[in-house]
Parts: sequence; C-alpha cells; structure tokens
Amino acid sequence: MIVREADYDRPDTLAPAFAGVQKLLLISSTEVSGRLPQHRAVIEATQRAGVSLIAYTSMLHADTSSATLAIEHRQTEEVIADSGVPPSSCAMAGTPRTICWRFRRLWSTAPSSASRKTGVSRPQRGGTMPRPQPWC
Repeated sequence: MIVREADYDRPDTLAPAFAGVQKLLLISSTEVSGRLPQHRAVIEATQRAGVSLIAYTSMLHADTSSATLAIEHRQTEEVIADSGVPPSSCAMAGTPRTICWRFRRLWSTAPSSASRKTGVSRPQRGGTMPRPQPWC
C-alpha cells in the first residue's frame, strides 16, 4: 500500500498525491462556506495528474435543494463538470457499510482512461453533473 499526503488547505500536496491515480473519491470538506476553494484545488490537481474519474460525495438533490448546505455541493458539481474529468456524483445517503458498497460498485464500472478518450460524454459547460443517485 502506498500512503500519500493530500491536504485540502495545502494545494501543493495535491498533485503529487494524485500522480498515477486513475479514480479519485473526493470526500466533501467539512469547511462550511470554505469548501469550494478546497474542492476546486483538488479538481485542478486531478486535471494535472490525469485522473480519469472523480466520484464526489455530494448531497441528495443538491441541484434543486434550497438548503444553504446545497450551494457549495452544487458549485463543486459544476466545477467538476467543467473540468473535463468524467464526473460521478454520489449522495451520502445510507450507512457507512452501504456507502462503501456503492463506491466499490462505482469503481468497478467506471470508464478507463482509454474509454474517456473515445467518447465518454460529460455535461455541457454550464450544465450540472448527473443528479446524485442514492444507490450510486
């Protein structure tokens, strides 16, 4: 196992941590009203590292929710959609056991970097990520 340091508040740690990574699970930061810059730094680092898929732990219905918490989740989904890295958004609904199962399923069905170059589509600029599914 390889352990690498990646600190949301130290963007210089991100690109080296993602070197050689194909699929990344971006777990939402706990910095309410401050997580978007942290998430943006991660997303930019994934672009530089050539990551082929970002799975983001959003919230259910972030695209339509009026909850204040939904704003940063919605904004993060938009940054991912605009990044060119194929997105997958999974709402954090369920127990830790079912969430782990869902991400394992996502990882096993995610496109490879080769398929990314051959037609995996992404939302158009200004669009949003696919609506998070409680089953991922």
